[in-house]
Amino acid sequence: MSMTPIDYRTRHPLEDRREQLAGQVEQYLAGGGHITELPGFVERIPFPSRKVVTVTPKPPRRREEPKKHRITIEEEARLIELIKVAAELGQSRTQARETAGIGKMLFMALCFENNIIFPDVAELAKSKSERMAEARRALVPKIEAYAHLGVATCAIRCGVSETTVRKIAREFGITLGVSQ
Repeated sequence: MSMTPIDYRTRHPLEDRREQLAGQVEQYLAGGGHITELPGFVERIPFPSRKVVTVTPKPPRRREEPKKHRITIEEEARLIELIKVAAELGQSRTQARETAGIGKMLFMALCFENNIIFPDVAELAKSKSERMAEARRALVPKIEAYAHLGVATCAIRCGVSETTVRKIAREFGITLGVSQ
């Protein structure tokens, strides 16, 4: 097993290079060389980079509302009661949230945890099929009135597609005439 020698330097390699360069300058001068000094030349640090880096401004705080983990139990109970009252009065979720002065995430968390449902949410929860059935029932009198004209004309006059006319006619037993 061979041992690798370890170099424990006590000085920086740059200092060694400076001493070596100083020795070479002395040899040059001793050999009859001449160094010309320029008037007005002053040794200085190198130029800084040309790119000027501006400090970016701190972004404005968008969160004025408290976070859930920073509010007290009493404050949370007060907010829950305020939200419940707003829901009972028929306010929208946005109005209730702004009245309470809290953020969207905290508002949603409090509503979810305490099963608070707003009227607009209940209306949105109504299934699409129920709304479509109501719309089809509303079209039945028009389709009955134009059924003798045929599917295409009936669809144009009712403002729906021919497929919708056929489905409604089949569902409600309407006999469609043949268009000429």
